[in-house]
Amino acid sequence: MSRLRFLIDESLTPALALVARDSGYEAAHLTHLGKSGYQDHSVLHLAVQGDWTIVTNNRRDFLELLAGETLHPGAIILIRQRDRNYQIDAFKAALRFIGERTELVNCVIEVDEPDDIRLIALPPAT
Repeated sequence: MSRLRFLIDESLTPALALVARDSGYEAAHLTHLGKSGYQDHSVLHLAVQGDWTIVTNNRRDFLELLAGETLHPGAIILIRQRDRNYQIDAFKAALRFIGERTELVNCVIEVDEPDDIRLIALPPAT
């Protein structure tokens, strides 16, 4: 079983936590943790403290927040603001892309479409 753990942002469907679990990962949706309404910086703090990889569609804010961290457990960003089916397909594609990786430290996986995925290494903040 993988060491990766996924924290699903509240702007995404809770079904993504089930997708992750069905693939053998630990995952939680913010609403299931009682963290609805958390501001992005609080979500990042929760992720860093719990070693959760963030799954979000809030690219602009999270790229900025992650770039300010010396060390973070990574993120998966679903770029398009689309429906539940797109989110599930895009996240499944990201999980296939991850493959055997056991961590995404200081990395971001961006999913534009299920067949358009890129890995970005964020340099540590200085």
